[in-house]
Amino acid sequence: MFGDTNLGLGPSVVLHLSRSVPEGSCLYHDRHFTTIPLKEELQKRNLHSTGTIMANRIHTDKTSLKFKKDSQMYRGESQQMVRDPKVLVKWKDNKSVLIASNCTGSNCTEMVKRWDNRTRTYVDVNAPKIIQNYNRYMGGVDVLDQQVEYYRTFIKTRKGH
Repeated sequence: MFGDTNLGLGPSVVLHLSRSVPEGSCLYHDRHFTTIPLKEELQKRNLHSTGTIMANRIHTDKTSLKFKKDSQMYRGESQQMVRDPKVLVKWKDNKSVLIASNCTGSNCTEMVKRWDNRTRTYVDVNAPKIIQNYNRYMGGVDVLDQQVEYYRTFIKTRKGH
């Protein structure tokens, strides 16, 4: 269906859809599609890519990947690991987020407004550029996923009746 699936089904979908994208473009995708081998393949095709990634999809030796635990990070803190051409960024908001990219890092940060449940007000939180770009360009897809989850219908069928 999607041709080369040696990277897995999710990455093969991204590779298939990226055939019609001009070189130099930046693709954004969520954790279901993001893997490190996908980033490397897109880099070979001269495409930039950014996406959230699950920690179990980072295949590297454990000694070199030393992110702080979530409990040791404060809100707005970020950490960055660089392995050309890939950048891994862990950022803590209410929960921590792990993002992989081959085009944007966490060097530039800006203040963003986030809701604080304890004080019931908006607070300023440092957010790296990679997070801001991801939220800007993935916002519609993530909202759709959230709405589908809220209004999920569970239909039971009785086969043969």
